[in-house]
Amino acid sequence: MSTTYPTPIQILDSERTQETISGIRAVAISPSGLLYIAMPSVSGRMPAIGVAVNNALSGQFLIYSQLGSIQATSGLLNFSGYVGKTIWIARSGQLAQMSGSWLSGGYTSRDVWQRAGIALNSGGLRIHLELASTINNRMTIIALASGVAGGELPI
Repeated sequence: MSTTYPTPIQILDSERTQETISGIRAVAISPSGLLYIAMPSVSGRMPAIGVAVNNALSGQFLIYSQLGSIQATSGLLNFSGYVGKTIWIARSGQLAQMSGSWLSGGYTSRDVWQRAGIALNSGGLRIHLELASTINNRMTIIALASGVAGGELPI
């Protein structure tokens, strides 16, 4: 997998993985402090803290982007018809538009919804993770820096 960075502004970090992560996937921090694939429908696998920009086996270091742009190789991302629209974290950490995507698999009311960024072109994404998520139609504000998730607001 090759990834290019079309804009000079990037916030990158790296951490060891708890599982194999390949392709451009949203990642979260596991209870043991390692990276794993973010999953909206699995308890404890959200919120995402970044998007993987390389591949890593379990126990290896993975580089992930928290802010910036990613241009994926052909077929890795497909946002055709959704340029300029919000991209969400979907099942198994994929990045997808809300409707019409086979990746989304249909969201349920129990899923944690999190915005990942904006589609730049059919295979490009401007990453800007929303630091709030929606669970059961209630908004939860996430304070990643302090490690504490706070308050719920009805939406």
